[in-house]
Amino acid sequence: MATKPEKLVEQKKNSSTQFNTLLPILALLILVLAAFFLFSFKRDYSTLSPTEVVREYYEAFGRQDYASMYALMSDGFKEIEPTAKDFETFKQYISKYYQTADGVKVLSVRETFNGEGEATVEYSVELNLKTGSRKVSSEFELKKKENGWKLTHPYGLNAEQE
Repeated sequence: MATKPEKLVEQKKNSSTQFNTLLPILALLILVLAAFFLFSFKRDYSTLSPTEVVREYYEAFGRQDYASMYALMSDGFKEIEPTAKDFETFKQYISKYYQTADGVKVLSVRETFNGEGEATVEYSVELNLKTGSRKVSSEFELKKKENGWKLTHPYGLNAEQE
């Protein structure tokens, strides 16, 4: 028959074992809930400046966050660019980049014009291709819409006119 101190030691071992069993389950539950809340709330892009829009576009590209990229493009561009006519088409088109590359790094972003609801932003990015890296520098034109600054010509030959 176990003495009172031995029973206390045994109870302590049992509660410790239960705690060790519940800890990983609790940690997993917290991670799942955090991921749910992180991805279930859409980001509000309406307050971003033109330079922040360009930076976010390329950072989203680097994260393969195609929904954010799509949200930063003007509706006018989406109407005239066949590869951006809807989100699924855009996602299929843009994800092909990752067949030949590993990511994108933003090197610089600088606003060169801002007036009358239009802005121009110069940028420089490094494309991390599977065959090596390549620096690309160019500029984007943006227009101020009701829902914030939008890229009017992020790629392709088509550009939103007015």
